[in-house]
Parts: sequence; structure tokens; C-alpha cells
Amino acid sequence: MTQSDHQVLRVAIGGYGAIGRSIAAHLDKGIAGLKLVAVSAKNIEKAQEHVKTLSQSVPVVTLNELAELADVVVECAPAAVFDDIAEPAIDAARIFLPLSVGALLSRSALIEKAEKTGARIIVPTGA
Repeated sequence: MTQSDHQVLRVAIGGYGAIGRSIAAHLDKGIAGLKLVAVSAKNIEKAQEHVKTLSQSVPVVTLNELAELADVVVECAPAAVFDDIAEPAIDAARIFLPLSVGALLSRSALIEKAEKTGARIIVPTGA
């Protein structure tokens, strides 16, 4: 089977600081089954300049737009905007990958909502 025979998951990154840029760079180099489709950042102009270094054109959008464009939403933003990334992703039944795992601990309602909408919350191992 070729990659075209498998579903390619569209990935959006909420938070385009050092971690978000690193994830974007890896996706841009190519990871089978994944395609970077959008990023969001506090500093839109800086993010727009940085995405120009990627081999494929990637739009810089608002946090609320990420879930509309992607199958997987990766959160790597300050805790203050965690809900702005998580809630739309879970409402839209997306795969939500929070890197700010500690922020998820105090938000059990998001986990309950994910069970209702069919969203998946995948907690990465590591830090």
C-alpha cells in the first residue's frame, strides 16, 4: 500500500514558539500519514515570516480556526490560551494533543466533553 492508500491526517499547531516551530519543521520534512495545514501564534507577523521558510505554504490562523482546518490539533501554547485551543478541537471531535498536560488536569469537563463528541485526547509521553 502507498501513502495515498492511507488517510493523511491534517495537523494544526496552536502555539508557534520554539516547540511549535520544531514540530512544524519535522512535519514539513515529511512524516508519513501527517500533513501540516495551519499554525497559530501570538505574534502573527513573526509566524508568517517563519512559515515562509517551510517547503510548503502553511497559513497562520487564529486559535479558533485550527480545529476547522485539521484532524489533529497540537497545543504548545501558554496556559492562558489552553482553552482557546482545546475547546474548539474537542467540540469538533478532533484528535487533541496537549503538550501543556498540566493544564488538562484541572479541566475534567474537557475530558467528559471529548467522550460525548468523539474527540480523542492523546497525552504525549515525555516532559
